[in-house]
Amino acid sequence: MAATVLLVYAKAYFVDAFKMLKCEVLAIKNHFPCVSRAVFAALLTSYLRRACVALAPVLSSAYCAKTTSEREKGAQRRKSGTRPEEKRVRQKGEQHTFSPCIAREMQELFSSTNIETNKNYWKILLVPESMDNREFPLTRLENMNPKLYEAAMKGDMKLLISIMEVDCPPNLIICLTPQKNTALHIAVKFEQQEIVKRLIQLCTSLISQPNSKGDTPLHVAARTGRTDLTKLLTPTLNLNLTEGNLALEDGNPVRQAGSVALRMRNLEGNNPIDEALKKSFGAVALHLLAFEERHKLAREVNVAGESLLYLAADAGLDKVVQKIIDSGDYSTQGPDGQNPLHIAVIKGVVQILLDKERNFIPQADCFGNTVLHYASAKSYYRELKDKDKGSRSSPAVFQKQILGLLLQANPSLAYVPDRNGDYPLFIAARKDFYCAAAVILDYCPDSIELVNQKGQNALHLAVIKKNWFIIGKLLERLEFKKLINEPDNDGNTPMHLATQTDRLDIVRLLICKGSPDLTMSNKQGRTAIDICDNTKKEHPIFDKLTECGAVPDRHRWQDWFPSRRKKVKIRPEFKTLGLQTLPIVTSLVATVTFAAALTVPGGYKNDGPREGLPVFMRNAALQAFVLSDILAFCSSMAATVLLVYANAHSEDAFMIDYALKTCYYISGVAILATITAFVTALYVLTSKESLWLAVTSLLLGFAVPLFLFCYRWFLKKRKWNLFRKDKVDYSFKS
Repeated sequence: MAATVLLVYAKAYFVDAFKMLKCEVLAIKNHFPCVSRAVFAALLTSYLRRACVALAPVLSSAYCAKTTSEREKGAQRRKSGTRPEEKRVRQKGEQHTFSPCIAREMQELFSSTNIETNKNYWKILLVPESMDNREFPLTRLENMNPKLYEAAMKGDMKLLISIMEVDCPPNLIICLTPQKNTALHIAVKFEQQEIVKRLIQLCTSLISQPNSKGDTPLHVAARTGRTDLTKLLTPTLNLNLTEGNLALEDGNPVRQAGSVALRMRNLEGNNPIDEALKKSFGAVALHLLAFEERHKLAREVNVAGESLLYLAADAGLDKVVQKIIDSGDYSTQGPDGQNPLHIAVIKGVVQILLDKERNFIPQADCFGNTVLHYASAKSYYRELKDKDKGSRSSPAVFQKQILGLLLQANPSLAYVPDRNGDYPLFIAARKDFYCAAAVILDYCPDSIELVNQKGQNALHLAVIKKNWFIIGKLLERLEFKKLINEPDNDGNTPMHLATQTDRLDIVRLLICKGSPDLTMSNKQGRTAIDICDNTKKEHPIFDKLTECGAVPDRHRWQDWFPSRRKKVKIRPEFKTLGLQTLPIVTSLVATVTFAAALTVPGGYKNDGPREGLPVFMRNAALQAFVLSDILAFCSSMAATVLLVYANAHSEDAFMIDYALKTCYYISGVAILATITAFVTALYVLTSKESLWLAVTSLLLGFAVPLFLFCYRWFLKKRKWNLFRKDKVDYSFKS
């Protein structure tokens, strides 16, 4: 009988307690989504611990009785085939109320911590001790008192004291700005240290209060870089406390609130240490790491996949990197598959990571780039300037030091390509960093034989990128002088590529510092001088190669009669303008001139033997009108037909080029003839009555074409002609 009583008592207590606790947890999560895991753990631990302490005398007996009773009931249900009573499911939109038991637990737990929901901006109010069976009250947030905002912003302590000493002082928890900032947010933002101290004394829970962006005052302090403000919000922590009971120990409430705030992440997924590292505030980061050393925040990563070690290396903070490494438990994750050494190479923080983490060296990111690729592609000018403003060391020397450290640790990095098949030596050649290339060649001299997927070595790539400086430096090395005649997969040597780039200085450099074989042909059978456009007069590269003894292949008829169909390319906008706009112009000119031919100036004779003929048939001006009108009409029609034919062959670049250039001149003739017809017609009509008006009409009519002709001649004389063949950007994309 006693066991039955114990069973009923224990079962009723635990079943009801766990049901209620489950509902309370769901309600808290729905109302307050920004509550951290540590706060939930502390709440549940406190509740269960008190329940277990209350039932400690009967736990053993109740458990045995409960087990026996459950087995008997289970057997009866299996015999009868009945199912247990279904649980009631809370309907969507139904509000949950907090029980007094949970309310008291939350009152004790959140006496130094408060939580804000991101949805409806509700705030938990502390429950009085006399509360019996009433629901846990919620209240709406209030707008901040303007005087309170002014006191926090300007640091007016007297005004703050006067506000808080009135009969009904404002509740600092619920008085927020439109961005949901508390008075502590404002004071920290404007770096008012004394106001911050006072507000913390008045309401400790403000430390962990987030605004609409999820930033607590500790986030704001970390971004300002003020170590003194950060220390006020996170005073020295008692490291003897165990992790599970940290939020429940009867310690300094400021420490507890600061501990909660430090683990909170804003809407961007960053905690205060992340914010300090992103702003390169090493002193703030060191203090926060020391404050929260037991929680091992170095193991976590933010939303962007950046660990604290990665952020510290990105900021170039040697001491912070050393602090995280000394902790012994940290994450090495970075974005895009990077590790801290990748970003450390960029920022110049290498030695510390190499001493502790040698396994970082061979790792590549998601693009196949190793740390040596990053080091070879960086100039280090900004990093050297920020690191030591009074240093006389050059960025090249700094780069050599970093590359030397990496190659000493693992020389095989020089032979690892990225996904594009580029080696670190190729990166240095493209970037024109000779010091980086020299260090790689000193440690790995056989890397000169490395080629990419096109069969090109470092010298080929330097010529393609027109890096004059590194070409000269590489050719001073004996091993590269032997590569000057090395062909790629297309048979092109560096001299072929230099001729294609149309750089006379590089051609001269290859000839002066190397011994190029000018008779070598690529797979198309062309030598370097054959590639040069020898149809142009006074081509400097052609002249230079000729001086060095290069002779074009006279047996190749293409050099004597070059096919322009392979060379002509037209920009898409020129093609659109020519094939769509010019036909409209020429058609309009043809229409006007056709109409003018049927309505000659002066009209026609109506009687006599010359009936139907123009009145001024024997007038020289009318004869000029007729001839110019015929010329304008025929020219415009010819241009229109030619453009229509070219439009039908829009894929043939040669035909389009021929049609546009021909129509350009024909249209000019048609327009000039139209102007002539117009002014001669005016002369016919006005010459008999006003000779000066007729002459003036002629002069004005021919002045505009004459001005355009002189202006074009002037531009051509000054080599500013936009229609010069060598000035046009030929890149035809149909």
